[in-house]
Amino acid sequence: FFSKQPGSLSSSVVVGGDGSKVANISQWRSAEDIAAFRADPRFADYMKSIIELAAGESVMGHTTYSHTGGVEN
Repeated sequence: FFSKQPGSLSSSVVVGGDGSKVANISQWRSAEDIAAFRADPRFADYMKSIIELAAGESVMGHTTYSHTGGVEN
């Protein structure tokens, strides 16, 4: 669902060492692409299922450094 959205660049799920915390890190082309994604009715359904499992917060920021597969970006 995420990866097929216009402007979606990448998504990673990071689980803490003890398994009690999870972070979903998504990279998007623009804030407008994120807004369009969040306006999709499927997003609301997706978030309902997530909220049933855990509490969370949404934070928007920008990438200051990225390292992938031995290549600095």
